[in-house]
Amino acid sequence: MGKTIAVLGAGNAGTTFALIAAQHGNAVRLWTIEEDVAEMMRQSRENRKYLPGVTLPDEIAVEVDLEKAVAEADIVMLSVPSHVVRRLARAIAPFLMPEQIVLDVAKGIEEKTFYMMSEVIHSELSGPVRQNIVALSGPSIAREMSRGVPTAVAVAGFTRNPAEQVRQAFEGPTFRVEVLDDMVGVQLGGALKNVYALAAGMCDGLEYGNNTKAALVTRALAEMTQFGAALGAKAETFYGLAGVGDLVVTCFGPQSRNRTFGEKLARGQTRTQILQESVEVAEGVQVTKVAYAFAQMLRLRLPFLETIYAILYEDLPPHKALSLFLRGV
Repeated sequence: MGKTIAVLGAGNAGTTFALIAAQHGNAVRLWTIEEDVAEMMRQSRENRKYLPGVTLPDEIAVEVDLEKAVAEADIVMLSVPSHVVRRLARAIAPFLMPEQIVLDVAKGIEEKTFYMMSEVIHSELSGPVRQNIVALSGPSIAREMSRGVPTAVAVAGFTRNPAEQVRQAFEGPTFRVEVLDDMVGVQLGGALKNVYALAAGMCDGLEYGNNTKAALVTRALAEMTQFGAALGAKAETFYGLAGVGDLVVTCFGPQSRNRTFGEKLARGQTRTQILQESVEVAEGVQVTKVAYAFAQMLRLRLPFLETIYAILYEDLPPHKALSLFLRGV
């Protein structure tokens, strides 16, 4: 028997996860704050703004009332930019029941607190529902998933049962869900890979080729694993879907927002120009700033992360910064 799933956020990721959930026999409520987008989806059964060309089945009900979207849902998925997660968690807190599962797919680290998204959500909720928080990460390009391309992701929770329930709700012939017991590693891998994808895009913009990019991805994986170890994450998590899997697809995928951002930067556009013309958020830009400060606090020496930070926030030219870094790879 299917579950009732509320997907909060109707960007390309949220719309795609709503589609997958509906295809697997669940009743889905897709919530958006944008009333024009909601009306468009109701009328045309298509999210032309964020996921054009994909028909939404009747099993997806479009909702703009947050309380109605969340009410009695078995799983409440948060699919919004990471800087919005705290605000959204606070907004849904009064409506949640103890048995509901809160599933986060946002990938980021909160500025100042250095909280993972599960910690942000946990801090805004109260009661037993706080133990039902689950994080999902892994190589999951929305456009490919919406076409039914075989995809595998990882989930982890504070306890195993909620994560298993998420797996049962979403897993199907073309969508595999692996349950891990490393909440920190799953989330950290998802956040940090966006940082290193910026540099992979710079490689493309500078036409360095795949040899160079492969060297940088190798160094990125080492730094992600080092960062994770400092926070108690398991090394093997970074060698799986939530680490190297997500890193590879984000660094090499033509549809990766963070890779594309880095490519544009290397071709001469400024950070401000790229942000202004982007419809959706390249999370790596903000995560670079936060991860750099977090690493400094932890007294971690991460030369590749430091190089990307210097490019974004100290105006070091990409070609110069990457050339200097590559001499030490």
